[in-house]
Amino acid sequence: MLFTGIYWINHHQLCHRTDEADELILYANLFFLFCLSLLPFFTSYALDKKLNSFSVALYAASMVVTGFSFMLLRLSIGRRLRLAGRLETQDTSVQYKHWMSLLIYLIAIPLAFYHPHVALGLCAFVTVIWVTPTVGVKPPETMYRGIH
Repeated sequence: MLFTGIYWINHHQLCHRTDEADELILYANLFFLFCLSLLPFFTSYALDKKLNSFSVALYAASMVVTGFSFMLLRLSIGRRLRLAGRLETQDTSVQYKHWMSLLIYLIAIPLAFYHPHVALGLCAFVTVIWVTPTVGVKPPETMYRGIH
């Protein structure tokens, strides 16, 4: 549930950056939402198998696929922003953070076969990365307008 909430917040912030969506953004968004909808099944499977090596590796792989699908959405919206001349420094910082998260998830997959709990720790570490603010990036002032 925590991962879904973090993705939802980042999805909300990212999608509000663009005024309109082209086909690439729509398909990237659809792919991301599909991948995100599968996370509860992989979480349940890992718990049912008592966090054995294979189930944790499969869970980490699902995190890679979901993270990659969100990266595709980020890149497609970034392309649109670049064409409109609205790409900001924060986009580069957050994109770097995203690539680092994918790398950590990729490391967790083979690690799960030797140390499944450490691999889960890496997945949890990615959560910490996304909950903490990105260095050098301040939230837009308009982001919380209307929320009291």
